[in-house]
Amino acid sequence: MLAQISTKTDDQKPNIAVLIADLKALPESVWCDYLFNRDLLVARIGPEKRAELIAGAIKCGTDLAQETARSYGSIPASELVDQLPLQVKPEDSQTIQKQVFLATFTEPNEIKIYQEPINKLTALKLPGFDRAAITEIILAHELFHYFESQDDQFYSRTSQIELWHLGRYHHRSTVRATSEIAAMIFSWRLNDLSFSPLILDILMLYCYNPEAAHDCYQELLALARSGQGDPESDQ
Repeated sequence: MLAQISTKTDDQKPNIAVLIADLKALPESVWCDYLFNRDLLVARIGPEKRAELIAGAIKCGTDLAQETARSYGSIPASELVDQLPLQVKPEDSQTIQKQVFLATFTEPNEIKIYQEPINKLTALKLPGFDRAAITEIILAHELFHYFESQDDQFYSRTSQIELWHLGRYHHRSTVRATSEIAAMIFSWRLNDLSFSPLILDILMLYCYNPEAAHDCYQELLALARSGQGDPESDQ
């Protein structure tokens, strides 16, 4: 896989064609590490626990995709939401703390799809990333969070780390990255993609802030070159 990744210095900005080709070449393990590195608790988690949490999140997303296919058949996310007690609402845009979202899930059953960033993505006119394909990827991600909210035994809700203890009291916390990794994997499997759904996040960032997108791109390439991910977990 690494042979397909461009060798660029940090001060060289890739054009969109190079960026998308490189991102499509990245293995699953790199995307999992990329997400995990963004967790607020990442510095509190040792290598063994990190590997355990990532593996558990991958299994969680994969198992749910398989269970969904058994229960509802091989149908796209856009048809699946019609069979569930969900409200899917188109909205203009959503910005929180200078972050732009493609979609959000709000309990108990509301998914909002934001049209402004989708319009910007479709304007790139990238092969395989038309409005329909983008919507399926986004919906599947938010569907995971819906299913997750319905079952308190989901791995992403039960896996915890200890932050501190005092005597016999142990203060534990879930790790948000497990939920995001599992959602990514669920969308990846449900849509039968040959690339990570998280590519949309980088492309959206490219639309709004090319410099920040370039930084994320370089970080992903660095993770790939370092071999931080476990290749045995890749598709």
